[in-house]
Amino acid sequence: MRDTLHLDYETACDLDLRKVGLDRYSADPSCRVHMAAYRIGDGPLEHWEAHLAPFPAQLKEALLDPEVQKWAFNAQFERVITRRVLRIATPHRNWRCTMCLAYMQSFTGGLADIGKQVGLPLDSQKLKTGSDLIRIFCMPQKLSRNFTSEWRNWVTDPHLWEEFCEYNKQDVLTEEAVKRRLIRYPVPEDEWDFYELDQIINDRGIPLDWLFVENVIRLSDYRKGELLDEMSAITGLHNPGSVSQLLPWVRHHGYPHPTLQKESIEKALAQHRHEGGLLVDECARVLEMRLLVSKTSISKADTARRMAGPGGRVRFMYQFAGASRTGRFAGRHVQPQNMIRTPKMFDPEDNHDKLQMATDLIRQGDYAEFDLFVREPMAAFTGAMRSMFRAPEGYQFLVCDYSSVESAGLGWVSQCPRLLNVFREKRDPYKDFGTLFYEKPYDQITRAERNICKPPTLGCGYRLSAGTITEGTKTGLLRYAEGMGIEMSEEQAERAVSVFRSGYPEIPQFWYGCEDAIKRVIRTQRPFDFGYVQFDYRKPYLTIRLPSGRYIYYYRPQLRMKEFKFKRKRGSVGWTGAVDEIEVIKRLVFSYMGRKQGTTKWELVDAHGGVTTENIVQALTRDILKVGLQRLHEAGFRVVGHSHDEAIAIAPVGDNYYTLERMRQLMSAPISWAPGFPLNATAWSGAFYRK
Repeated sequence: MRDTLHLDYETACDLDLRKVGLDRYSADPSCRVHMAAYRIGDGPLEHWEAHLAPFPAQLKEALLDPEVQKWAFNAQFERVITRRVLRIATPHRNWRCTMCLAYMQSFTGGLADIGKQVGLPLDSQKLKTGSDLIRIFCMPQKLSRNFTSEWRNWVTDPHLWEEFCEYNKQDVLTEEAVKRRLIRYPVPEDEWDFYELDQIINDRGIPLDWLFVENVIRLSDYRKGELLDEMSAITGLHNPGSVSQLLPWVRHHGYPHPTLQKESIEKALAQHRHEGGLLVDECARVLEMRLLVSKTSISKADTARRMAGPGGRVRFMYQFAGASRTGRFAGRHVQPQNMIRTPKMFDPEDNHDKLQMATDLIRQGDYAEFDLFVREPMAAFTGAMRSMFRAPEGYQFLVCDYSSVESAGLGWVSQCPRLLNVFREKRDPYKDFGTLFYEKPYDQITRAERNICKPPTLGCGYRLSAGTITEGTKTGLLRYAEGMGIEMSEEQAERAVSVFRSGYPEIPQFWYGCEDAIKRVIRTQRPFDFGYVQFDYRKPYLTIRLPSGRYIYYYRPQLRMKEFKFKRKRGSVGWTGAVDEIEVIKRLVFSYMGRKQGTTKWELVDAHGGVTTENIVQALTRDILKVGLQRLHEAGFRVVGHSHDEAIAIAPVGDNYYTLERMRQLMSAPISWAPGFPLNATAWSGAFYRK
C-alpha cells in the first residue's frame, strides 16, 4: 500500500516563525529544511538529513503524486515548505491534516495537547524536549563566549543533534497514532474537498493597503500621545499609561474596581452615566481616555504589516475547523473575522460615505482633518481597520453575505413558523420581535425600539436568561446587551425573555427536545432522529448528524446531577414570595470533555439544550457557507477570504461575468439537504473591505 504519506519537517530560518508567520518565514531566502521523517504506505519509518544526502526520490515522487494522501500535523506548514523551500510543486489535492481531523472531533491545541486528550500511551506522545531542541537548532543564537557561531548543528552539538533526529521521528509516530485513533469516525469526503479549497484561499491571501497601514499606525500613535499628555495634565502622573501609577489615582477619585481591565472600566463609566455621582468628572474623563489608549484594534494593522508576504498579501489567516464542535473557522494572526464594525458615531444612513472619507483621510495621512470630521479620531482609526485590505488597481472586492443566516437557521431547525415567515417574507426579525415586545404594529417600531430588540432576538434563542446586576456586574441578557452597546433594565430583560419564549414557542421546545434526545441516546446507546438532526452514541462520542451529513462530536459524554442556585427577586415573573430568596434545585445535566471558553484547561464541560441548539445552528450555517464558497470556486470566482456569513472575492472592475448578481445567485440558490431554508443574500463591491 503506497497511497499514503506521513511527513514531518524540521526547518531553520533567520526569522522567528512565531513573530512573522508562515508566509514570510517560508518566503525568506534563509529558510531551509534540516531534516524530514516520513513513512510511505505501510513501509518503514524513514529519516532524511539534508547535510547527508540529496532529497529522497521516493519522497519527492509521493509529494508530486496527486493520488497519494499526504498526512501531517498542521499540514499547511509541510505543504508550503515543500512548495516554497524545497521547490517541489506538490498539488493541493489530497493533502490531509491530522490537526484538522482532531479539531473536527472537538479536540484542540497542538500535537502534544491532542495526544494527551485522546489518551495516547506515554511512549506514543510527542517528546517534551522538542521546544528546547528547536530553540537550539532552528533559530539563530546570540553570540557569546560559549557560542561563537550563530548557528548550532550536527558539528557543534552531535549528541543533541541525535536527540533532534529522534524528536523528528517521534512527531510522525505521534501523528500516526492520533490519526489511527480518530480516522475510524466518519468525516465526509466532501469535508476534505473543502479543506483543499481552504488551503487555496489561504494561499491567495488578501491584498494589503500599505499606505493605509503605515498611516493608521502613525496617526494612532500620535493620538495616543495626545491622550497620554492630557491624562498626565489632569492626574499629575509622570506616566499615566502605567497601571501601577494610574490605578491608585482613579481609586482615590471614586473608581470602585481593583483592576483597570476594559470590562471593569466600562462598568464604572456606565454606572456613572446612569446613576451619577460615582466618579469625579475628571476621573471619568481619564478612564475614557484609558480605554482609547488601550485599544488593541490598531494592533491588527501592525500584525498585518509584520506578517504580510510576497505580493503584499496577508495569508494563512483562517484555521479550518478551528472552532470546537461547530467546525466553523477560527481566525489566526490578524483575525479578520473579529474586526469591529464601522463605529456608530457615523449616521447609519450615510455610514459608507463617512467610512470612505475616513479611509481617504487616513491614506492621505491628514490628522488635522479628523478634528473637523469626528469627535474622537481614535474611534475613526479603529472603526476603519477593515479598510487596510484593498484590491489592486483595476480590481475590486466582491462581497456577498447571508442575511441573518443564524436566526434563519434557528427558525429552520426548530421548525418555528413565525420566525421562518419573517425571512421568507424578507422582513426584519428585530422589528418582528418588537411587535411582540411593544405590542404594536410592525411599521410603527422605531429605530430606537428596534435597537432594544436586537439583543433578545439574537441571544434568547439559545436559552439566555434575563440576568441580574450585582455590584455593577451584569449577567445573562443584560450582559449580552451591554456587550452590544445597548442598555437594558432588569425589567426589560425579564420581559424580553418571557416574550421571546412565548412568541416563538417551537424554539424552547427544541432546546428541551435536544436534552431529551441526549439523555435517551446516552442511556440506550441507540440513534434517535429529532427533526433535521440525528443524535447517536459512538463510543467515546455523543454525535449529532447534521443535515449536510457532517457530525458534531462531544467527547466522553455523561449525565450527572448538579445543584443550581437561583436568586428569585420579589415581584419577579413567576415568583410570589414576599422577599428576595435563593432557590436551590437539582438537575440532571449533560457534560463532556472539552476546553472551557476563555481557558486552556481540558476538563469536564456542562451543557444544556440551549448550548446544543447553538452548536447545531452555528454548525448548520457553517455548512451553508461551505456550499456557497464551493459554488463560487467552481464558477471561477477568486475567493480570497470569508467570515461566518460572507464570502470575499476579487474580480476586475467592469467584468461582465464575475458580477455581484451572479455571486448572489450562486450563494442564495437552494441547497438540496436544506429544503425550505429561507436563504437570502446581499452583495456589494468596492475598492476596500468593509462591513
